[in-house]
Amino acid sequence: MSSSATGQTTTSLIEAGLVGDHRSPFGLPRGLRGRLAGWYMGRADQQHQELVGLIPTTPGTRVVEIGFGPGQILASLRAKEPTVSLAGVDPSELMVAAALRRNPGADLRVGAAAAMPFEDATADIVVSVNNMPMWPDVDAALVEIRRVIRPGGLLLIAWHGGTDPRGHQRQLTFPPERLTALDATIRRHFSGVQRRPLRHSELWEAHQPGSAGIEQQ
Repeated sequence: MSSSATGQTTTSLIEAGLVGDHRSPFGLPRGLRGRLAGWYMGRADQQHQELVGLIPTTPGTRVVEIGFGPGQILASLRAKEPTVSLAGVDPSELMVAAALRRNPGADLRVGAAAAMPFEDATADIVVSVNNMPMWPDVDAALVEIRRVIRPGGLLLIAWHGGTDPRGHQRQLTFPPERLTALDATIRRHFSGVQRRPLRHSELWEAHQPGSAGIEQQ
């Protein structure tokens, strides 16, 4: 996807096959049900708190989040480091508006993992939480992520699970063979991939040569 991509809407992303036409308000928040789903997703929970604690943010770091929802992770990162530069894409116009209210001044746009309207090599960290398996073309999305992430940059992908999934997470965890398949897909596009279970997430960390990675907690 060219970095000149602009003017995306939820409908145009669906029509282009870049986003699935999810009926679940959590998969693609729309309408009143989407607002309620956004409120639920915006609550502080143990999974997101755990991940925020792991994301390395030094002054001036540019973080791009794919599928940021109501923007709670981005807001927590800025609280952790006020100079962090926040950007991201989400296919839901409703969630972009909600996330901008929570993160004024952030560069948040309607878009998809395989269609990010950002320049080449401009992200220090790319984050995806609980949405990679919903991408219609995971390989195309990972190619796009490699375009946007800078040399030495870091990719973090998380999915429900870990050693102690809670509440609805238990219904969303994947069997080992599905996790292995996702792992193989990431490794086709990135070197130095590490997969490890956290307490509330399955986490993949991938980085280009020169990245320091995440210290074990």
